[in-house]
Amino acid sequence: MKRELQQQLKERYPLIFSEVGIECGDGWYTIIDRLCSNIQGYINWKPENCDQVVAEQVKEKLGGLRFYHRGGVGNDYINGLVTMAEAMAEVTCEVCGDRGTLRTGGWMKTLCDHHHEE
Repeated sequence: MKRELQQQLKERYPLIFSEVGIECGDGWYTIIDRLCSNIQGYINWKPENCDQVVAEQVKEKLGGLRFYHRGGVGNDYINGLVTMAEAMAEVTCEVCGDRGTLRTGGWMKTLCDHHHEE
């Protein structure tokens, strides 16, 4: 992900992102942004029920988004948000954010038809 997009996420969600880099394409920016917005909103609303979520690793793996974190791990709502974001990335082009499909061929990547052809 471009440095400026990573910086935007770190500025919007300083409690979630401290030192961690985001190792995926720009197309998943909106998914990660909405995930963090929902997580932080929930924590701010119900702080007694959930520890602060801190991203430990955010990356593409096997064509899908992986959001590894500490805090909120046993919380069903937080886990559901992460699972939903990861599922959304499975049908979203990692490059541009359009509808995508998991592509294989020695590697696995979720891409739209246009970026698959490139």
